[in-house]
Amino acid sequence: MFNDKNMKTTTFILAISIILCACSSAFFACEQKPLDDIIDHCLFNNTEPLEEHNVFGIYPNIAKWQLSGPNYQHPHFNPNNLNEIAFQKSRQIWIVDMCTGEKRLLVSDYVSSLWDWGKTDWLIYTNTGMDLYKIKSNGDSLTRLTTYGIYNTNALFNAKGDKYVYRKIMDIEGFSIIANLDGVHQDTIGGPMRLDRLHWFEEDRLCGKNSEGIGFRNIASSEITAVDFIYPHFTVYGAHYLYKEASILWGTKQYIFRTDVYTGERTIVKQGSVSQIYREFDVSSNQSTILVIRSDMTPGSPSYIIEERKHLCLMDIDGKNERRIVIDW
Repeated sequence: MFNDKNMKTTTFILAISIILCACSSAFFACEQKPLDDIIDHCLFNNTEPLEEHNVFGIYPNIAKWQLSGPNYQHPHFNPNNLNEIAFQKSRQIWIVDMCTGEKRLLVSDYVSSLWDWGKTDWLIYTNTGMDLYKIKSNGDSLTRLTTYGIYNTNALFNAKGDKYVYRKIMDIEGFSIIANLDGVHQDTIGGPMRLDRLHWFEEDRLCGKNSEGIGFRNIASSEITAVDFIYPHFTVYGAHYLYKEASILWGTKQYIFRTDVYTGERTIVKQGSVSQIYREFDVSSNQSTILVIRSDMTPGSPSYIIEERKHLCLMDIDGKNERRIVIDW
């Protein structure tokens, strides 16, 4: 049995061990703001704040748009490890460990779009030949999943990560297919459905933009419901269902919104501007943090050129504490 003295000694040793573990790398700061009381994380290591701005006021008249710096696209959290993120950089796929600062090249070329990172540790992407491929996060088991169709795109894993849905274009006809991890077709979903705007959060339910607005689609019944109404041409960069708030998080260039699924009330989570755009995003598995591509636009030279610089950014789920991830290229 433990007496008081042994208990105090054990507590002291445990506290010292935690401190030594947290400060084991001199490269990162020891003090970290916890995102929750359960998961140890290093997400905000090696990050820096970004200023908010609107240098144009309204949309400028431009003749040329040019990108300055890395072309970041399609960011994703590792669903099994809060400290790892994956993203597309031009035609490559990279993974960064936020604890160690290690970055590793997963796919070196011919990447068209990185679509998702599943619970079973598969990453799925479309190559420049418009076929789907899957690969493990350690670089093993690269596998081609599709062999026909003009376009095979917009792949999305279910919550368990044991199957995925994707969009196949044959000639001018398009339809959505559900397949297992071997690429074997299990079901076909008819009608238009932009899978890159959705989140497959339950076995038969997707959320995001649909023909009615922001809402849900039932895969089994094809029923579509809306909780927030937007114009059909409205650009939506992504959506994610938040269990704790019973709401849908969705992004539209200058804004990231949250809509309550019961009341339909829309709340501004993050507001940008004409020169501060928020693009594709993902939400951590514990739903505490948003990983998003932010584009900052500035006037170039000559004046008809607009320069765009993309940043990988983190922010709390309520839009606060926005930070740019510092990566040494």
